This record gives sequence, structure tokens and C-alpha cells, in this order.
Amino acid sequence: MNKNMNKNILSAALISLLALTAASCGGPAGANSTFVPPPAPTYQKTAPPSPNSRSAAPNPPGVQSSVPTPSGNQSLTSALISITPLDGWDTLDPGFYAKPDGASISLAVVYPPSYLTLDDYVSMVQAQIKTGRGDAVRFESASHLTVAGLDARDFVYTAVNKPGDYKYRDVYIQNGASVYIIECWAPAAVYDKTADEFQRMINSFALKN
Repeated sequence: MNKNMNKNILSAALISLLALTAASCGGPAGANSTFVPPPAPTYQKTAPPSPNSRSAAPNPPGVQSSVPTPSGNQSLTSALISITPLDGWDTLDPGFYAKPDGASISLAVVYPPSYLTLDDYVSMVQAQIKTGRGDAVRFESASHLTVAGLDARDFVYTAVNKPGDYKYRDVYIQNGASVYIIECWAPAAVYDKTADEFQRMINSFALKN
């Protein structure tokens, strides 16, 4: 009786060991399978968060596919482009800078479909922001400009948030198939006194390659 019980325990232990070994190899023992590691975690802004959730907003009417969203890979973005932070700005992550008063500026890169012009892409982003936030967003200005010798567009808007409103300036810079984004934001009460610093950092924008 004890011998049989011991034999059963040993058999169960051996089966468990084989199962664990197979799992660590990516499949059943002897199977021709290749272990695929899980994807790397995506970059998330830490603080302060940007209320502009483009990827979460539904498509605007007439748009069949979602607006291309910026790459979450900040290491890749910071390897392509840069800005020079001013004194008093903390580097929270590569390409992401902030001040204690809530003013922030970040860099991103997006690759729109080739059939979209820069104006098309910016219009789609604006429509998606408006669709996602409705009356909680107020667009204030938009312009054509040149940044680092490249064609660019920008727009300024205010988003109603609790406990207070936030004001944004988004700059979209065309470089071949890439669009580089500089997003500036701050509490509405802070934005106007920080606008000159935002502009100086936008002026420092540079390509690394």
C-alpha cells in the first residue's frame, strides 16, 4: 500500500516537472515550437497626464479608419528628434519635460498613410478631439509655420477638466513620411505665462539623423 502510494506521488511529481519544463521551452516536450517572449511594455506618461486622449476617441463622421496615433516608444522618438529644455524644466523621460506648476512639453512621432497630406492629418486629429470631448473642448487658433526648415501646422485649444481647465498647443511637423509632434500643455491659469518658454523650446527643435 505504501509502495503504491509512494509510486503515485513520484509519478505525479515527474509529470509536473515535465509540464514545467515544456512550458519553459514554449510548448509540449518534443514539439517543434519557438518560444516567443511577451511584448515590451508600452511607454506611459507619468505626470502630469495629457488629457488629449486621441486614441480613445471614436472616429469622426465619415472617417473609416482611426487617426494614426503617436508612437509610444519614447526611446525611438528621442533618437530621431530633440528639443532643448530651459532652466527650471525637469526631464521626466526622454522627450518629455515638465515644471512643478504643471506646464509640460512632449515629443512624439507618427506615420500617417501616404494619401494623407499634413493638413488632412491635422484636420482628422482636430475632428477626433472634438468628437471625443464635445463641448468640453474649445479651439482657439491655428496657423501654418516653419520649424527647423520643415513645413508645420499648429493649433491651440482649451479642454475642460476637473479640478481645472488645461490649455494646449500642438505642433505637427512634416518630414517625408514622418510627422513629428510637439505637444505643449499647462493648466489654463499657467499656460499664458509659459507660452514664451514653449515657443523657445519649439524653436530649439532639431532632427538627430
